[in-house]
Amino acid sequence: MLAVTCKRDHLTTVRNAELVNAMIRNCGAEVESWVAAGTHAFDEPTNNGPMRHDPELTEEALRRFRAFLTDAAPHA
Repeated sequence: MLAVTCKRDHLTTVRNAELVNAMIRNCGAEVESWVAAGTHAFDEPTNNGPMRHDPELTEEALRRFRAFLTDAAPHA
């Protein structure tokens, strides 16, 4: 599992997200966790409410997701 948490997320805290990730790990799943510097929905180009679009962070998230998929299914 690839878990993305944002430092300035208005729906949860990094601490809470890491507790959830730990529970998933304790069930035997592998969890790769990344704490991004942005807000919730940084990849959405809308800038609604407390959410702020961050194009550079979006590109980094896409790069990480592609790498995760390549590692998970290298021959797909």
